[in-house]
Amino acid sequence: EVIHSELGDIEIETITTTYSSVSRSSGRNADRTKTVRFSGEVIAEITLSVTFGYDGKTSWVTSASGSHSTYDGWSYEGEKITKSGGTARLTAKLTHSRYEDAPINISITCTPTGQIS
Repeated sequence: EVIHSELGDIEIETITTTYSSVSRSSGRNADRTKTVRFSGEVIAEITLSVTFGYDGKTSWVTSASGSHSTYDGWSYEGEKITKSGGTARLTAKLTHSRYEDAPINISITCTPTGQIS
């Protein structure tokens, strides 16, 4: 994924990690991490961590949280996490005193059968 800005391209690499069922009920944990690079240097790493429940007919978000690290004078602002059915979404932005803002959007969905996308 590439964000085109006036000062150059911001590259975003996405890695998703899923975990097995939690406790005795049908559930999945998933982390989706975006590594953000500007001018070839890592400026931020943002992770959305979600626990889902599912029963074969529907799925839902049990919990969702975000974590982040920023580098080289970049700041992380305005984080908002929303839950809708079997989907969790994180929105935020990266800011810098010398550059325009870079929007961050991460979403994770779990199907009623426990598939993560």
